[in-house]
Amino acid sequence: MILIADSGSTKTAWCLISGNQRVKDITTKGINPFYQTEEEIEAELKNTLCQEIGGENKINSVYFYGAGCADSQINNKLAKTLQQVLNSDKAEVSSDMLGAARGIFKHQKGIACIMGTGSNSAYYDGNEIVKSIPAGGFIIGDEGSGAVLGKTLIADYIKNQMPENILAEFKKFYNGTYLDVVNHVYKQPFPNRWLANFTKFMYEKREDDYIHNMIVNSFTLFFNRNIKQFDSWKNTEVGFVGSIAYYFEKELKEAAQKCEITVSEIYQNPIEGLIEYHSK
Repeated sequence: MILIADSGSTKTAWCLISGNQRVKDITTKGINPFYQTEEEIEAELKNTLCQEIGGENKINSVYFYGAGCADSQINNKLAKTLQQVLNSDKAEVSSDMLGAARGIFKHQKGIACIMGTGSNSAYYDGNEIVKSIPAGGFIIGDEGSGAVLGKTLIADYIKNQMPENILAEFKKFYNGTYLDVVNHVYKQPFPNRWLANFTKFMYEKREDDYIHNMIVNSFTLFFNRNIKQFDSWKNTEVGFVGSIAYYFEKELKEAAQKCEITVSEIYQNPIEGLIEYHSK
């Protein structure tokens, strides 16, 4: 059997497959070796994943794609832990970006993009990533991401730049003070997640011109500052995974059209494509 994982910092989606048959789907807490110790990861695997898999299922190969898995030394340590805990013949650990690329394009070339809480992009040759653009995080990059959309919206809120009709509706969603905002952004953990939460409001009001333009403008920046850095962007398919791309598909394609970019595929997550990739 093969075990495939798509992991973020919040949750990990696991899928156990035998041949072309999907045996079981499992969800555990996120596994990020950049933030977690080997002991913490091992405990999560033993206490949750192993219990769900059961002793009767022999795992031959593990393919783990995750956030925080961009360093070969870190990846090798995690692969060793996975192999030992799951008693598998082999384990491969790769970045979430490669997981997105393989999930979108399988064995075909293309420009793969992640657009969720953060954003990222890379050129994929059908097997590996050959070029990537630094994401930068929500402070200096991550254009089009949930965190940046939320940051733009909340910045207008504290600077009194919102139209009156939107401000009245927004205060029903969030009525925090300036100090509340500053506390969340600068003193609390995971400010990117907190900011991205405001995209729920933006989704509800996405037909309003003010919100619509804010979304499209951020996506346009993503295309101009990231995708157009790839030499072959004009004749290469661009695909997306991530909740922001999935739920704001209309606005994303509008921005792509403005930038003369072809968006071929948009998925909420890459797990289905990864199953297909590793089943052949």
